[in-house]
Amino acid sequence: HRERPLSMELLEEMDLSKSMAVYRDRFADAGDFTFFFVGNFTLGGIEPLVRTYLGGLPSTGREETWRDVGIEAPKGVVEKTVYRGIEPKSQTSLIFTGPFEYDGWRNNFELDAMTSVLQIKLREGMREDLGGSYGVSVGSGVSHYPNEDYRITLRFGSDPKRTEELTRVVFEQIDSLRTFGTTEEYVTKVREMRKREREVALKENGFWVGGLQMTHFNGIDPRLLMKYGDMVDSLTVEAVQAAARKYFDTENYVHVTLLPEAAAGGE
Repeated sequence: HRERPLSMELLEEMDLSKSMAVYRDRFADAGDFTFFFVGNFTLGGIEPLVRTYLGGLPSTGREETWRDVGIEAPKGVVEKTVYRGIEPKSQTSLIFTGPFEYDGWRNNFELDAMTSVLQIKLREGMREDLGGSYGVSVGSGVSHYPNEDYRITLRFGSDPKRTEELTRVVFEQIDSLRTFGTTEEYVTKVREMRKREREVALKENGFWVGGLQMTHFNGIDPRLLMKYGDMVDSLTVEAVQAAARKYFDTENYVHVTLLPEAAAGGE
């Protein structure tokens, strides 16, 4: 979130007249808009429609830009336990953040691939072997503006009595990936997953709209979208280990645990 998480109190502060004023201001000037079209059409067929419905939109010559509102991830190790609810289940989140060299391409992919390898390992270890997790997910994201940074988010649910045990397992797997790396077996699994996902995505208009928007906004050559398969094929176990070493800073993360209210009495 930009500043304040959404809540009922925040919704109560909304003002319809102010919201309408912002809406009208945003759409009073289309001069700095960028439009993307994908789908089954020809340039000759769509051009008169663009002239009719977009060419007449108001324009004042205003140029839009973003601004840095100064919201950054906390530094160091931050740990917090929250007691809410009555269901005998815990939820644990670990968020690792740090600076990132945004290239919109290989760095982004290797971070994603590394977290995918870790997710497979954690699912095997925590859910299948130990039987202690109700589900575990590992995801990553990167930002280009206002600062180039990354975020890795790990989440799992479990019996409240096993929260600490499973948290240790997570850190053990992270340490193993950083220290010893992984095997070709896991890298092959990630390659196959990404290829299947891309094969499906290429048939969806949403993928092309999102891809064109992303490359345009970040100044990336859109032709790289067609070379994704080559990058997937070139993924190595060495690259996965290097990414784990680079992005898992165990001196800089947020650790939040949600426990049922009844567990508060045990402290």
